[in-house]
Amino acid sequence: MGKKTYISLVLDRSGSMKSCRDATLKGINEQISTIRKDAEEPGSDTFVSYYTFNGHVEPKYKCRPVNFLDDITEYEIGGNTAIYDAMGTAIMDLQRETDHNSPDNAYLVIFASDGHEYPHGCSKKFTARSVAKLVSECQDTERWTFTYLGANQDLGKVAAELNIPIGNMANYSSDMKGAAVAFAQNSRQLDSYLKLRKRGVSQLK
Repeated sequence: MGKKTYISLVLDRSGSMKSCRDATLKGINEQISTIRKDAEEPGSDTFVSYYTFNGHVEPKYKCRPVNFLDDITEYEIGGNTAIYDAMGTAIMDLQRETDHNSPDNAYLVIFASDGHEYPHGCSKKFTARSVAKLVSECQDTERWTFTYLGANQDLGKVAAELNIPIGNMANYSSDMKGAAVAFAQNSRQLDSYLKLRKRGVSQLK
C-alpha cells in the first residue's frame, strides 16, 4: 500500500465573512489548485474533503480523489459561527471514513474563520474542550497536522484553547487584502507540506 494524504478544508461562511468573501473564495481555489498540481507528481494519493459552516456545518464533499476536484463557485454568506461543531465534525468524519490507524495515512486539516464561536453555545455537538481533546489525540499519532487561518484574533489564545501549534496559525485582517495575503501564504505552506509528504513526512508543527 502506498502513502495516502487526506486534506480537509473547513471554511467559515458566517455573515461576518462578507467583507472578504471574494478573496476567501479565490484563496480556497488556490488551495485546490495547489493540491491538483502536486497530484501530477507521483508519491502519494491525495483525497480532499470540503466543509462550510455558519450556525450549521455543511459537508460539500468528503474524501474526494484529486482528479475529481473542481474549483468552488458557490460560497453563500450569512448566519452565526458554530466553529467547534465545524472543527469536531471534520476531524471525526476523517476518523470514521478512513483507516486513521494506518501508518501509511496522514491528515491535514485547514480551518479558516474570521471570528470566535458566535453566539456563545452556537455549537451543539462539540465544545472548545472536546475539540482540543480531539486535536491532541490526533497529533499524538504524529500523522495529523492542523492549521488555522484566523482574522483579527488573538492566536495565542486560540492556540491554547484548541491545542493547535502556534507555528501552524496565521492572523490576517478581515478585508480583501488581508484575506488574499493569508491564503496566498497558506498555499505556499500547503505546497511545502505536500512535497515533504512525498518524502515520508507525516506531520508538521
